Order: sequence, then structure tokens, then C-alpha cells
Amino acid sequence: MDDHTELFAVIKADAYGHGLLRVARVAAAAGARGFCVAILDEALALRAAGFTQPILVLGVVSPEYAALAATNHVAVPLVDADWLTAAQPYLDAQHPLAVHVALDTGMGRIGFREVTTLQRVLATVEQTAGIQVNGVFTHFATADDPDTSYFQQQVVRFQELMQAFRVRPRYVHVSNTATSLWHAPATATWSALAWVSTA
Repeated sequence: MDDHTELFAVIKADAYGHGLLRVARVAAAAGARGFCVAILDEALALRAAGFTQPILVLGVVSPEYAALAATNHVAVPLVDADWLTAAQPYLDAQHPLAVHVALDTGMGRIGFREVTTLQRVLATVEQTAGIQVNGVFTHFATADDPDTSYFQQQVVRFQELMQAFRVRPRYVHVSNTATSLWHAPATATWSALAWVSTA
């Protein structure tokens, strides 16, 4: 890692069964700058235990919990235009909600797939009080496959979608464990946040 990289420990699903709080303490002591969890309840448990580091929820959070996430300084994914519309009544300019924009480059779970849609949503975010883009991410579905053709397709798609951003977010994170191990040169110029899994 370099000076521009921050390490967030992925401790979702009770740290893969090893104990959310126990693993968070060990990860923080080892130098993790923040945490990624699966659901909002896990983030709130970390806050209740006194952890002040940045936290990102990786799973989709119901829009009605936007204010709860914001007041607890928990970042959530921005997954599509409908989510943003549904969250707007819960946004508060006094407590801005930090979001990380999810890009679906081929995993097929969550995130934006079309540049034009993403551009429109980002323009809406810029004009909306109470929400700010702190990050952008994708997940490479076959990073551990010896055949890198699909990985390379996802890289190209990621680069295309990134053109929608007028300003690069603080956190650009794409490196799951397999990507970090086998494709670091391909992603080194984008990643400002590395993920490390506990399993």
C-alpha cells in the first residue's frame, strides 16, 4: 500500500462468524482505517461499541433509514435512481448522508449499468442537500479465474462508467481479495481504498 491507500477491514456477517466486535478491535489495532459491513445493524453495533472509524455498509439499506445512517456517520451504497428518489424525504442538510456509488460492471447484483443514467443521478445528487458522494465501487466477479477475459471486460466497463464522474470521489474501491492478489497493477491507479477480508 502507498500513502494514498486506506485499508478498510471487511467484517460483514459477524466477521464471517469470528465475532464482529472482536475482529474489529484486532483489525483496528493492526492498522485498519475503517470497516465494511453487510447491513446497517452491524454498523450501528460498531458505533454502540465506541468505534469511531469510517464505516461503509455494503448491502442495500432501505431508504427510510437514510437519516439513521447519516446521524451515525455510516456510509451506504447509492444503487439506483429509485433509491435516491425514495431516500430524499429522509435527507437532512444538517447531517449529510455519505454514499458510495455502486457500479454493476458484470457482477449482476447491485449498481448502475448505464453511463447516462449514472450521469443523471450524479447531477441530481449535486443539487440535493443532505447527501454527498464519498466513494464509488464495483466487484470483479471472476478475479480468481485463470481466464481473465471476463475480468478485462469488467475493467473496461468500470472505466466507461467512471467517465460519468466530474470529480473523482475520495474512495475508489474495486479490490476484493482476489483482485488485490492477482490484478493489483490493473487497479492500482484507481484504488484509494483497499478492502481486506477476514476469510
